[in-house]
Amino acid sequence: MSKKGVIGLSILAGLLVVGAVGFGLSSLSQPNTNAQSLPDFSRAAALTDSVQVSDGGGVQVQVTFDPQSVGQGEGVSFEVTMNTHTVELGVYDLGELSRVVDQGTELGETSWTPIGTGTGHHVQGRLTAADPTGRLRIAERITLEITGLPGPDVRQFQWQVRP
Repeated sequence: MSKKGVIGLSILAGLLVVGAVGFGLSSLSQPNTNAQSLPDFSRAAALTDSVQVSDGGGVQVQVTFDPQSVGQGEGVSFEVTMNTHTVELGVYDLGELSRVVDQGTELGETSWTPIGTGTGHHVQGRLTAADPTGRLRIAERITLEITGLPGPDVRQFQWQVRP
């Protein structure tokens, strides 16, 4: 093969490598929309306002607020994913460890429904807070507080419900 051919193939190979790396990096900016799969933590910068993450104590908690649940008369719900490599997460009942408040007033009882086995180092489920008094109809901002997990005493996640 001629010297020009080797140089041409080297340039082509370099372009293929750069393109593959560029494609791989661009896929990191795509949010994870499959609720059944575990999140890719490298995508944290691309999370939307409805998704918030708390790290601490070797446990990462990712909470996705479901704005469609507000005003349905049932309360409000959140998709929660917990990940760790240090403790068994299935022993934590987030229904007992969580509360949802509006301006310091608790909405109502919370319930936790795991998705899948609900055990191990990667746990996902739906957390729902009842709204027996209809407070969500006037709430501007809600706060989800989770206590009792390894790490921070209280993990707070806050969302604007109305402008």
